[in-house]
Amino acid sequence: MAIIPLNDYISELERTVGDRSGNETLLLDIIRNRHRYCGIFRTTTFKEKIVQHNSQSREIKFGYFLEDIFTEYLERSPRYHNESKHLGRDVEGDVLEADQVFMDDEGVVYLIEQKVRDDHDSTKKRGQVANFIKKVKALGFLYPEAPLRAAMWFIDPAEHKNYPYYRDYLADTSVELGMDLDIYYGGSLFTDFIDYPEAWREICEGLREYRRKRLSAPVAEIPDFDHDWDIYQQLVTISERRPRVFRAMVEAAFFGVDNDYVELVDEIFPEGGNLRLAARNAGYDV
Repeated sequence: MAIIPLNDYISELERTVGDRSGNETLLLDIIRNRHRYCGIFRTTTFKEKIVQHNSQSREIKFGYFLEDIFTEYLERSPRYHNESKHLGRDVEGDVLEADQVFMDDEGVVYLIEQKVRDDHDSTKKRGQVANFIKKVKALGFLYPEAPLRAAMWFIDPAEHKNYPYYRDYLADTSVELGMDLDIYYGGSLFTDFIDYPEAWREICEGLREYRRKRLSAPVAEIPDFDHDWDIYQQLVTISERRPRVFRAMVEAAFFGVDNDYVELVDEIFPEGGNLRLAARNAGYDV
């Protein structure tokens, strides 16, 4: 019997990273960051930029899904028991939240810092490992009597860009802290760090099935900003909550005002459809 039924796994993945899961705030994001989407100094078109935005958003949300699904597997395990992920604050006052903290039946406490893949640049890799060490130290304060094990885990085994750096850094810090700090890629975490290979098999099976479904599915559509009902509703919300911004858009689109929103409304509302309807709803004579 599956630990997590495949249909439940796929449904949760689709809910988290689905093509329309972020559309309810897409327009507001575009307005806030309009210079990233429009203007003569952009070689990408507005629609191309949205495709890029959606792709990046999916990757970020995929990381959140993998964190949550691993926590769920731990929750359903007979060997491991989830602990609080909140580790307090560092000396700068920043909140320390772990990706995974759990205990086994023998009282060993585990900390895992997980990332989808090891492909970060130099600045990011240094910040990432330094943050991991902060969490390790915080865990020691919270569990002063328990045996501790901590690891960095990169889920995609195909990328090992910074492995020598992480390996050497963790080896030196292990000596300093007097405990083992490990690094794992892919399924090795489930056999060499914890004993839960069946969870890794299901994780990979679910991802393969999801990818098969994605390859046979139509390419996600870009919203029709002039006509989609969802976009109209977002415009109405913006007119109520950010009236100055909405007024500037209306003035640029219908009253010939040369302001900071001219390029935006020209590119995303070429026919003026939804923007005109929302403006009339807000009391403008357009």
